[in-house]
Amino acid sequence: LAFKYFPDCFPKKDLFELNTLLKLAVNKSDKIIAVSNSTKLDILKFYPKIKEDKVKVIYHGFDTKLFQKEIPQEKVSKVLASYKLPVSPASGQATSYILYVGAIQPRKNLETLVEAFDLYKKNNPAIKLVLAGGKAWQWEGTMEKIENSPYKNDIIVTGTIGFDDMVVLYRNAALFVFPSLYEGFGIPILEAFVSEVPVICANNSSLPEVGGDAVKYFDSSNHQDLYKKIKEVLENDELKNILITKGKEQLQKFSWEKCAKETLDWIKS
Repeated sequence: LAFKYFPDCFPKKDLFELNTLLKLAVNKSDKIIAVSNSTKLDILKFYPKIKEDKVKVIYHGFDTKLFQKEIPQEKVSKVLASYKLPVSPASGQATSYILYVGAIQPRKNLETLVEAFDLYKKNNPAIKLVLAGGKAWQWEGTMEKIENSPYKNDIIVTGTIGFDDMVVLYRNAALFVFPSLYEGFGIPILEAFVSEVPVICANNSSLPEVGGDAVKYFDSSNHQDLYKKIKEVLENDELKNILITKGKEQLQKFSWEKCAKETLDWIKS
């Protein structure tokens, strides 16, 4: 229901269709599945005629096997090099980078991430920022923010990428940051967990439900807070390992088997 909170982030045509069709669907349905408690509360908020017992929270599943595929090291090195993230022959490690995966649009709050990155980069010249995703509605503001950054040459916007490239970028990232202003669920958090990458994300909407205690949270309106969290995680190996371990545990809550069973039970009830 992001369009209810951020209507300016959607084309007028899409906004009209979303408002019209969702209202119709909600009112006509016998039962409603929400992918998070946050989404359920939003449904009840924006459609007050709907009875609470008509809405059931059933979390998405997540297939960890998709992200556990073997990718030859030669291909890994080639992918990283294509995004200006070369692997050091001496250490065998990729250039250190912070990763975001998702669309380039205002709701994703990437300008806050760029501002926080700029602060961290001042004293950490080797770090880079990778924004992996295609340009979406009103992407221009984010690109302007990047262009005005003193470190624009170390901010990499990949554009739309293939699955293997995404897996490689996740696995080799020093940190994953998800600064979104609103998400109905937040699949990229789970993608980072399975890739064994520490995660920082905004403390809003459904994100705390998905991240649990395996994530460092920040105020999405405060780039200084994000900067502090980036510094805290990247400069503390013990904390990174704790977050990675907790991420693996958090993943166990989201299986397609559980999702399917709960959905079937809800339909039959």
